Amino acid sequence: MKKNIVLQYSLPLDASFELIASCKSCTSISDHSSRTPVQCIKFAGSSVPISVNLATCYTCGDYKQS
Repeated sequence: MKKNIVLQYSLPLDASFELIASCKSCTSISDHSSRTPVQCIKFAGSSVPISVNLATCYTCGDYKQS
């Protein structure tokens, strides 16, 4: 039963990562189980990306413009 719950909740998360991956500021997405899996240059202030979480990406909204 727990396995089904994990699979049920992982599908929307995978879709979220695909959506965020289309962002022009996202340089990479690391381990999905990490608290800050997205590497982003927008909030870094330089060309060296920083790690952010999905909530930061949703708040930013740059993924919508890609």
